[in-house]
Amino acid sequence: MYIVTPKLRHHGSVPAPLSDASRAHLRELSRRLLHLHKALLDVQRRDHDADSLPVRSQGELLQLVLNDPEFAWLRTLSTLIVQLDELVHTDDLTTEDDARMLVERVRGLVQPGTDVLPSPDFTDRYKAALQASPDAVIAHGAVIAALS
Repeated sequence: MYIVTPKLRHHGSVPAPLSDASRAHLRELSRRLLHLHKALLDVQRRDHDADSLPVRSQGELLQLVLNDPEFAWLRTLSTLIVQLDELVHTDDLTTEDDARMLVERVRGLVQPGTDVLPSPDFTDRYKAALQASPDAVIAHGAVIAALS
């Protein structure tokens, strides 16, 4: 899990507070990540249903997402979405640096070749989901566009 904390710049001044434009960008990134999460969850659910008894309700699916090891890889993305939403809705202590750090963590999760590396399990499952689902590919593209 990633923790975002405010940091002071090297010269001791307080970093710039999060601007309205940055808040709007983070909201849009979160919205796109939610679509990606849904597409990935659909892939994982199909895989689960093929190997086990089909999920019969949203409550059962929620329990799987929260507790089943096969769904654990999705929690990395869920955590980042929650952190983005918290950042957007926090008070004036949130800074542009906080936003940049979190956006870089998102980038590291969904875009190869960045300094932030996700777990190999996430990477392997993410690549497989992109191969299995056109919806996941489209949602991935929308996230990448929001990161540009």
